Amino acid sequence: MNVHESEARFRSLFDNSFDAILLTKPDGSILAANPAARRMFVMTEEELIRAGRAGIVVWDERWESAIVERELTGRSIAELTLKRKDGTAFEGEVSSAVFTDADGAVKTSMIIRDVTERKKVEESLKQSEARYRDLFDNAREGVSLRRLIYDERGEIVDAELIDANPTALRAYGAGSIDEVRGKKFSEMASPEMYALALAVVKRMKSTGKAVTEEEHVGAGKNYYLVTAAPMGEDHVITTSIDITERRRMEDALKRSNADLQQFAYVASHDLKEPLRTVMNYLSLVEKRSKDRLDDRSKEFILFAMDGAKRMQAMIDDLLTYSRVEMSTKPLSPVDMGEVLAVVLKDLRVSIQESGASVTSDSLPTIAADRAQMVLLIGNIVGNAIKYRSEAAPQVHVSARGDAGEWEFSIEDNGIGIDPRYQDRLFTMFQRLHTRDDYPGTGIGLAIAKKIVERHGGRIWFESQLGKGTIFYFTIPDRSTP
Repeated sequence: MNVHESEARFRSLFDNSFDAILLTKPDGSILAANPAARRMFVMTEEELIRAGRAGIVVWDERWESAIVERELTGRSIAELTLKRKDGTAFEGEVSSAVFTDADGAVKTSMIIRDVTERKKVEESLKQSEARYRDLFDNAREGVSLRRLIYDERGEIVDAELIDANPTALRAYGAGSIDEVRGKKFSEMASPEMYALALAVVKRMKSTGKAVTEEEHVGAGKNYYLVTAAPMGEDHVITTSIDITERRRMEDALKRSNADLQQFAYVASHDLKEPLRTVMNYLSLVEKRSKDRLDDRSKEFILFAMDGAKRMQAMIDDLLTYSRVEMSTKPLSPVDMGEVLAVVLKDLRVSIQESGASVTSDSLPTIAADRAQMVLLIGNIVGNAIKYRSEAAPQVHVSARGDAGEWEFSIEDNGIGIDPRYQDRLFTMFQRLHTRDDYPGTGIGLAIAKKIVERHGGRIWFESQLGKGTIFYFTIPDRSTP
């Protein structure tokens, strides 16, 4: 290769490089600047030559170190703060080398790359890492990072510990990660806990998302909540929480609730007989003595009979409420279209008297307690007819499947409900109107809520006063995995 070819190649590289290139003298004066350098510093070549190296480099100890390194080795690489024509600063990676040209003159080449965006990304990563580390180290749960281990068939058989937070280290009986790093889970856990963790990790791997399992394991038969979440292709974040005390409290609460429900059932059941006796004797007094009673006494008897009847209705509803939770009847396929047909048959007198129109979309078959579904739909549709405006009631029932559950809606054109009563409305014996305006015990929606919750769903409403109400409730779609 002759001198002219070499010069041509150098010039092509110099002019077309994406990086800024400056040729300088040892004293810092600039001899030439390629197009990329002119764009980077927003200067013409003449302006760069006039500015010199001191005009574009913010002098600090990093530049001094780079000069020393270059003097010792002939080359240096440093990240320096540079400045443009308008004075704005940016971070640049500067690679410089000393060479001697064909005329024997000593020169320096400076190749500059703007690394401002890279530095921003690096700083963002540092902050993200700091946040992650802070969360990792201070989590109350034991958190571990593990590498999955496979057998020759590609099956997950274990997981090697890479990192663990202080909570996990205490559970492992270790003072530092160095004491347990590299150990397999099978070496650190009881056979039962190992089997549980392996099952959770395998499920996570097959689904590609976090999986949580709760099991009664260990020599002391403690309850543990184990979670595995994917972290890249072959790594997993696992957490393990001892929830034994929480489960004991939950079990105690369940027993207490069961005792209260049993008490409510027995008390309500036992109250029916003496109340029936009171009503019978009041009826006998009225029949045998009506000719000898004045109007005032007859009125008193009517008041007593009315109070006894209301008490009887409340006791019947309280018994119904208690039976919802006490029911042990297994869930079975229930055609909700047939349920609505039964409800309409039960409400036919109210429908005829009010001129109500009850319509529905096609309703699904769900896993439920059929009798309780009749009671649930009956309570809500019955309320829609009862709490009507001057217009004839129009009620529409529909359902849609979404995210593993069925969402039912029952819409009416009645008097509406103030949204402030969202919580109060589903409480026992809560009434928003007087008995003279609308009869009833005020327990129907409490029963509806109890039924929905027993089936694992939730219930709520949307309403505008004077414009109607939509009641919503969900029932899990147990046909989906």
